[in-house]
Formats: sequence, structure tokens, C-alpha cells
Amino acid sequence: MSVRWLWSVVGVVLVGAAVGLYFLYAPSDIDKALERGEWVSILVVGVDDGHEGAPQADAIHVVGVGPESFCVFSFPRDTLVRRDGKWVPLYALYTPDLSALREAMSELLEKDVTYQISLGYSGFVELVNRVGGVDLDVDHHLVYVDQSQGLVIDIPEGHQHLDGETALKFVRYREDADEYGRIARQRQFLLALGEKLRRTGLRGMKALVQFALSRVETNLSLWDILSLWRRFRDRPDQGGFISVPGYPSEGGLKVDLVKLRKRMAACEEGKAFYTRDEVKLVVLNGVGVRFLAHRAKVWLEDRGFQVLRIGDAPSFAYTKTTIVDLKGDPKKVALVRDALSVAGPLEVAGEGEVEIKEFGSLPTGADVLVILGKGISFGG
Repeated sequence: MSVRWLWSVVGVVLVGAAVGLYFLYAPSDIDKALERGEWVSILVVGVDDGHEGAPQADAIHVVGVGPESFCVFSFPRDTLVRRDGKWVPLYALYTPDLSALREAMSELLEKDVTYQISLGYSGFVELVNRVGGVDLDVDHHLVYVDQSQGLVIDIPEGHQHLDGETALKFVRYREDADEYGRIARQRQFLLALGEKLRRTGLRGMKALVQFALSRVETNLSLWDILSLWRRFRDRPDQGGFISVPGYPSEGGLKVDLVKLRKRMAACEEGKAFYTRDEVKLVVLNGVGVRFLAHRAKVWLEDRGFQVLRIGDAPSFAYTKTTIVDLKGDPKKVALVRDALSVAGPLEVAGEGEVEIKEFGSLPTGADVLVILGKGISFGG
């Protein structure tokens, strides 16, 4: 082999590597928009393409990305928007090009939703299997049977490894028409998936995105998606999830625009925050007053919290209501403390002050333990 030929080969390799690095690290269109201080919005739609009749939008999210933060806005599929003088649910606005949904999202968020991704059931299953499944904690036994769809959901409580088929059932499951509970499970899945992708190397991520682009409909490029992945990987704590607030009306949910604007402002400022529907509680009766835990459950759920379990504490000698942080997240504890402060005297237990083992097996998804003490009252 001549020296000249060897240097020619080396030159070709170096040029190829330089070109590859340029495309991987050169600013994408999304990078350029963020550098100009603009907000980038991406509509993400999970499509029920197994539905009898026309496909429908089954999961609807908008990923908002700013220069310093990002948020995922999750819309209940029954959210109502005004069209031609009538209130229409979002799921009914689905068309293959997503134009009607994108227009509706732009109006509700008052921001241009420029980019879009849609993914059917089969594509979802393939993608989850491609990454090797996800691991997460299921807070209670999920059981549902629909013979007409041939759908059987049976996912046990506890730590589970979900393959594509089981993950699809997990994100589809809706209990007692509770769309916000369903959104919470979708958020839990996305967080578990995001953590797995954050640990994926550049080569593996590029291969995964190329595979995904063959299974989804999107106007994002490979380089756009890799750019977003790098942002999420490097700054995982600067994001948040927002369940778009709504109230029942006209057979669906109308968006509470005032609350939505406040949450959007917090997101754009890069603040970490939670909403009450993201906080899961266990409530125990620590004074022996009959039905006290049940009344507390109703009271807390009316105010937006999720109560996973109620029961009696090992002792009825609690002189104050005691709040215990189960997950090391003081922001969630603060939401519970502020809500309960109007009901009676309480205290937040310091680290190590309460022996959790005394309370037996608590639901794996619980964030906060509330032990009801003397002087607490919920009426009735």
C-alpha cells in the first residue's frame, strides 16, 4: 500500500466524519428558532387506528419548547372546542394531516403549533419493543374487558416491565371515565420512557429515530428530533407536565383558560411545579373517629388530589394531623399541607421522624402519607 493511497483513505474518512459531525451538531431549524427566543410547539397525537369506522385521536399532547424550558400539555380527548357554532370534542377533529387539531391547539394555547407527530397503535407497540420496553410502578391492579374490541387489560399492581402490547394497554386504560387518571398514566409512561432515552448513546438514538421515522407521520426531520433529544438529555429537570384544566359541560370538558394561562406562564419561566392531580395520597385515621378517613378522601378528591387508599393508622393517639413525604419531593408535600391547613392543626414530619414500616405495605405510586389527627374536620 503506497503512502499516497493511505493518506487518500485517511482523508476520505476524516471528511466523512466531519460531514457527519456537522449534520449532527449544526443548528437545526428548531435550534435556530430557540436561539431567536421563539417558542416551538409540537402536536403529538396517538391515533386509535383500530377503532371501528374512522380513526380517532386517542391521546393528544402538545410539547412546548422554549429557550430555557419545555412543557408537555396533555389534553383530555373529550376537551371541547367551538366549531361552526357547535361544541366538538378534540378526538372528532382528527384528520390524517392533523390540520384541524393543530388549528384548535393553536387557538387554545395562543401559540402557533408548527410541528406535528402522529402514531398509530401498531407503531407505538413496535417503538416500545424497539427500546426494550419500559419499567414503572403500577399503583393498583388495572383490569378491563371489552369483548366488542377484543380488548383485555390485566396489569398487576407493583413494579412491572412493560413490553409494547402491555404498555399500549397501560396508556389506554381509563377507569370510570376518568380522563385525568388516564393522562396521569400516560405521563408516567412518558417519564419512564424519557429516562431510558436519556441514557441512550448518540449512535443508538440516531438508529432509533431513523426507525421511528418509518413508523410515524411527522414534519420533523431527523436532525430536529436529535436536537430536541440533546436538550432533554442535558436538562431533564427543566421540563414539566401540565394536565390542561377543564370543567364538565355540554357532555365533555371545556378548558379553564385562566388556569391554563397561569400554568403556561410558569412553564415559560422555567419554574418547576406540580398540580394537585399529580399528587397521590394515602390517608389513614389516626384518632379513631368513625368514617373520618372516608370524609377526608372525598374532601381531598374534590380539591383535585388522587387518594389511592384509606384506612386506620396503627395508633389512634395522633394529637395533630401528620404529613409524611414518601418520595422525597417537598413541592408535593407543600401542596397537601396548604390544602389541609384550613381543616385543622397539622405538622410535616421531618426526615426519619416516622417509621414507614409501621404502616405496612403502602401503594407503590403514593407520594404523600396523611395521618389524620385530633382537631381535623371535613364537615358531616
